[in-house]
Amino acid sequence: MTISIVTRKTGPFPGDDLTTEFDFDWKVFESDDVRVVRVDPLGLEAVLVQDTDYEVSLNADQNVDPGGTITLLLGALATGYILWIVSVVDSEQNLELPSTGPWNPRVVETAFDKAMATVQQTEEKLARAVLFPVSEQLTGQVEFPGAAVRANKALGFNADGDLIAGGNFVSGAVTVSAFMETLLDDASAASGLATLGFSVFSQSLRGLANADSYLTAFGFGAFGKTMAATASASDALDALGFSAFGKTIINDTDPSDLLATLGFGAFGESFIASADAATALSTLGFSAFGVTWSGLADAAAGRTALALGTLATQNAATVAITGGSITGITDLAIADGGTGAGTALTAFNALAASGGTVGGTLTFADNEILQPRLTDASFTLGLPGSAGGVLTINYASGNYQFFQLTENVTSVLITNPPANGIGGELTLVLKNHASAAKTVAWGAAYLFPGGTDHVMTNAVDAVDMLRLRTLDGGTSWLVTFENDLK
Repeated sequence: MTISIVTRKTGPFPGDDLTTEFDFDWKVFESDDVRVVRVDPLGLEAVLVQDTDYEVSLNADQNVDPGGTITLLLGALATGYILWIVSVVDSEQNLELPSTGPWNPRVVETAFDKAMATVQQTEEKLARAVLFPVSEQLTGQVEFPGAAVRANKALGFNADGDLIAGGNFVSGAVTVSAFMETLLDDASAASGLATLGFSVFSQSLRGLANADSYLTAFGFGAFGKTMAATASASDALDALGFSAFGKTIINDTDPSDLLATLGFGAFGESFIASADAATALSTLGFSAFGVTWSGLADAAAGRTALALGTLATQNAATVAITGGSITGITDLAIADGGTGAGTALTAFNALAASGGTVGGTLTFADNEILQPRLTDASFTLGLPGSAGGVLTINYASGNYQFFQLTENVTSVLITNPPANGIGGELTLVLKNHASAAKTVAWGAAYLFPGGTDHVMTNAVDAVDMLRLRTLDGGTSWLVTFENDLK
């Protein structure tokens, strides 16, 4: 097979306390060509042992489906640990082609594949190596100082850039403070920051990638971010919606300048500068009496200040009372335009006994009227409507209702019926659609003679009349009807 450009290293696989199997997708020739490296939370690497720590399952056809699966034998990879899978194909060439022997292209191709695999794994190692820049002019081979020279010393470079062994490392125990001990034994960066006194919020800031992320963490909205990006005070005022006039006000240095900008003249400035209400009223031209009168607590005090007496001392013939109440007066006779009574009930009885015409609407609020005798009585006509197939009839809008169908009615709803235990009666006239006959479905609350529901006359402009009665607050309605009235 051909081997495409591939990095012969797979990972990282972060631990989650659940996963035990990890896949890789580069060609190998045997299970020993794979090495597994585990990194602990401190960054220390450990090479795992095949058949002890893990086992390798290779895909059957490495030419068609290269790679395989690593399965951990000692349990799932723990949280905080990372797994890497790397290539360790042996750098050897065991293929021998005799000059007169048989020619097997597959064997030759496999040898080339193995050679390419070693090249690719070398490239992967070089990618992790320290390299000099291409432009570096090296003379000879760069060598590390010997072990005896570099022992306990730091690696460094001299003035010419050559590799040297630098200053000594201190070996053995190093004395630290009690606080530093608590810091050095922390297992993670988050624990270390907590020891150093960083709040949870402060710790959350350290992983942010850019200024926008920081502003979001500090609670800045889109507008706040716009403000933060302004280059000058003028730009900030523009962002805040200040007009040119608003900016002028902001630039005023004292109250006098501000009032002048707002168009106050000398009088306006003196009025604004008044120390109290009396001074302000005096500035407006109020006399001493006017100032006193404006400070009165209520209408009674005002009338006293104005020396107003009783109605008898004023123009009693033209007094108009437009509010409040009058108590302690003698009942005014009906002949003089009164009611002849001191209570509403007595007044009503007196007016009824004297005859006459009542204008406007009388509302009895569902109270009982005993022994009335009606002459030339009429009823308000209610005009219900339908929407979405529901015909809604408001009982309170009139005991006679008229409705011309505009759609097929699938249910009928009567609102505001009389209370339970009070009889209610409603006459409903239904007229069919003017151009296409419609239907009406009633529902279980409506009871018809013989148990057979009313069926709307199937003809355009057909008229049916129904009388509906209820005794239980509208829970059920007793219905009689006449169809196709002409």
